[in-house]
Amino acid sequence: QIPKGQYVIGPEQADAAIDQEPAISQNFSWWNRRGTEVIRGHTTLLMVGKEILYVEPIFLRSQQNHLPQLKKVVVVMRGKPFMEDTLAEAVRAAVAWHSANKPAAAPALAPENIAAAAIGKTP
Repeated sequence: QIPKGQYVIGPEQADAAIDQEPAISQNFSWWNRRGTEVIRGHTTLLMVGKEILYVEPIFLRSQQNHLPQLKKVVVVMRGKPFMEDTLAEAVRAAVAWHSANKPAAAPALAPENIAAAAIGKTP
């Protein structure tokens, strides 16, 4: 359950945050210029404790191999996107950034527990 008075973005806002992140959009443009099709998977909500994460897999399909391959995973936490090679890495990057930048609301779980819970491991 989301605490009253807490603003939570929806999946459309998470997608918009991904689109507006310069480093991510540069990667998408670079892959497209190389002739590789970027396929964005469905944005999925992942609730860990009282934290809401949006997860979007990024697949690439080359002209030589028509079978899409998972290339990156984007995690959006509190409106900020993080793109890494795996879900675990993306969650760790998000938690580390938010811990270092001291968000207004403290996480419901300790940062290391959020990352572990998101990937299904016990800390």
